[in-house]
Amino acid sequence: MLCYNEELILDEQAGFRMGRSCTDQRFTLQCILDQCRERSLTLYSTLVDLEKAFDRVDRAVIAAIMRSYGYDETYINIAIDLHSGTSARVKWKRQKSEPFSTSWGVQQGGPASNPLWNLFMDVIARQTLAELGPDVGVELFYKRDSKNLRGFPSAPADADRAHLVHLLLADDVIAFALTVEHLTEYLNKFEAICRRWGMTVSTSKTKIIVFRGDAAAPSLQNSLVGESQQLAAPSLPEILIGGSPIEVVSASKYLGCWYSSDCLVDKKLTVRIGAATGAAHRLLNFWKCKAIGLKTKLIYYKSLVLTILLHGAESWPLTQNDVERLERRGLGSCVCSGWVMS
Repeated sequence: MLCYNEELILDEQAGFRMGRSCTDQRFTLQCILDQCRERSLTLYSTLVDLEKAFDRVDRAVIAAIMRSYGYDETYINIAIDLHSGTSARVKWKRQKSEPFSTSWGVQQGGPASNPLWNLFMDVIARQTLAELGPDVGVELFYKRDSKNLRGFPSAPADADRAHLVHLLLADDVIAFALTVEHLTEYLNKFEAICRRWGMTVSTSKTKIIVFRGDAAAPSLQNSLVGESQQLAAPSLPEILIGGSPIEVVSASKYLGCWYSSDCLVDKKLTVRIGAATGAAHRLLNFWKCKAIGLKTKLIYYKSLVLTILLHGAESWPLTQNDVERLERRGLGSCVCSGWVMS
């Protein structure tokens, strides 16, 4: 099913797919933010949270969706059998409840359920795109004549641009718009279609963040002289979903990394350095132990501290100051009594 799905579902979905991961979505988002900063553009974005998404899938529609995508009846019957006669228990303080039957939902992260979830989410995504105006989203331009891409087959004439409305990773959704009106249109259409399929958008966890490319320059200047500037969330017309307002924030987490409205990486670095500092301090006695060799300490440092510090670093657009800030944390936690602070 995973192989067959590759030919069916939208490219915007990176969850439960071969050769794709959080890194791809974070990289795409960072590329968009880099362009906003370079061109001093304002990008309106929303991070949509689906309430108990995997638990709300209506199993009765799974077979219909699979048939609409051209699946063989053999696979459809297997999917139906795997989700028939299921039960669950609630575990609380080492105690388990009596089993009770379940007739809704698919198992989150289950190998047999992942392709089904992607099909279900693909239906919602396609119906949302079909009901949106052509101007909702952003246009991405790219070139394939770079020397780094030699050897690839030549691209068609229209392959130098792509229209992107949202990015998906399993049930994580982030959408883009160039105006408040387009963002409101997306949220209203997406919420209505989710409701049609039994999904519920959590208005308390859904956030709006306005990426301001024109705010990056003054923030960068302040960081160069050692000052810090906290951007306030901009004032926007109230956007409602089901009568409930959506909060506008100046920074938010997406796929484990923080993104701030100034399009810079300062927030990311602060969070990663703080998390790595905490991990290093928890191993303070280990670093101080003279019976443990430096080689062993380096192994632990790379696996328990460095991985935390550099989580998501594949897509960071670092300046020289950012690199020096990371390097100042160095290997001091391994060989000294504490973490090297700047």
